[in-house]
Amino acid sequence: MRICYLSEEYPPETRRGGIGTYTREIACAVAQLGHEVNVITKTHGDPYDTEAEGVLVHRIPRPTTGLDDASHRVADLLARSLAVFTKVQELNSRHPFDIIEAPEIGSEALHLAFRRDFTLVTRFHTPTFLVRELNPHQAETVYPYTSPFPETADVLERLQALGSAGVTGISRSMARGISQRWDIPIERITVIPNPFNPDAVIKEDSAMYESMLKDTDYVLYYGRLEERKGVHVLAQALPPIFQRFPTIKAAFVGEDMGYGRSTMKDWVLTQNRGYEDRLIFVGHTEHESLFPIIRNAKLVILPSLWEALGYTCLESMALGKVVVATRGSGFEEIIDHGQSGFLVRPNDPADLASTVQEVLLRDLTPIERKSKARSLDFDSRRIAQRMVACYEELIGKSHTEVCRKGGSSPRS
Repeated sequence: MRICYLSEEYPPETRRGGIGTYTREIACAVAQLGHEVNVITKTHGDPYDTEAEGVLVHRIPRPTTGLDDASHRVADLLARSLAVFTKVQELNSRHPFDIIEAPEIGSEALHLAFRRDFTLVTRFHTPTFLVRELNPHQAETVYPYTSPFPETADVLERLQALGSAGVTGISRSMARGISQRWDIPIERITVIPNPFNPDAVIKEDSAMYESMLKDTDYVLYYGRLEERKGVHVLAQALPPIFQRFPTIKAAFVGEDMGYGRSTMKDWVLTQNRGYEDRLIFVGHTEHESLFPIIRNAKLVILPSLWEALGYTCLESMALGKVVVATRGSGFEEIIDHGQSGFLVRPNDPADLASTVQEVLLRDLTPIERKSKARSLDFDSRRIAQRMVACYEELIGKSHTEVCRKGGSSPRS
């Protein structure tokens, strides 16, 4: 098959979050199965094409609309979608794509929806309406399309999904939420979790750990420092933990997305007056530097208000770490409470604090073993095979539908 992935995020130039990580993982894994894989992504400079890890990467700049008022954000959405469509047409004219996959957020495949000459798959990661609802005090800083027209972004993302030949979701929790909100039949959403490459943790650079955390007992939060990730909840849970365990510190690794009119770091410090020397803020760091920090943590705390699935969780488990995460979302589809990790109520500092204290008193060796074993269920090779099977089924359905309507298949 000839496959094209669309994603504004794609490392190393535009690595920002989970969508970029997913796109790289699935693109490389599918390419290793022998398929031709293209990625259309963003660049901050002039457009260029390159090949990396067996994947053909086409970087195009985000178009500028020339508008300087609030409406430019909606115009940006449409301009980006049109630019992506133009690039797809260019590449497709040389050799037609069998399948094109794009995330829902940002609706960058909108111009490809409802067309019979492309087989489009929309993958549900975390739509704008969820980002906004989970970040009521900072949505604009976290994702630009959540404000000032979140309803418009929501409509465009839903239209792209409705106009796709198929839709996939990264967790059952995600599928249920979108099915209810967007009135999409649940049976139409194929749930395939994000792939994870356990070999990725082999490459490590210990310089950051050595300089900031060596010989320190610490619990770790890593990921964006934002409201929907529950960092503000962890901040409130730390004082009783610090009081009971005088040598424990808390490390925060990730980009500070703000909280209200200030930074998340300021909020954490405010909630932990008298314990400032027990807090370590590393900031954003690349994975090679991050892995030693994860590996040497006492445990990893991921207190998200809601999480679709969570690469942070899988990475931690692959390194044999015990994770304390939250119930009611994708974490429950990874962690077996008390067996391969621990789950607490979301947005409940008291429950989080008491659970972390209990976990710190336990022998975690058997849980660490089960945690690492569980992460292998998300191995990239297994997930890629499931994804390719999904693509093949959709291609077959699209071909049948075209023939039934008396047209001709674009690949015939």
